[in-house]
Amino acid sequence: MRKIILHAATLDRHGNYRDAGSELTVGADDNDETDITTSKADELLDCGRAVTLTEAAEQAKAEPVEPAAPASTRKAKA
Repeated sequence: MRKIILHAATLDRHGNYRDAGSELTVGADDNDETDITTSKADELLDCGRAVTLTEAAEQAKAEPVEPAAPASTRKAKA
């Protein structure tokens, strides 16, 4: 089963609001068990409003990881 991650808000097949960052399950128009139809998912992918789970994983591996900033130290009050 195919999944997408939203880059922009949209409505799912049941009319529920889904915010950017949501992971949706894609299915055929007659499959009510899925979150979004294949045609709607393809539309979102084509206009850059979503990516497939595979693409998201590849992007995450390609992004450089910034080292964590050192924790700041506070002076204790006497």
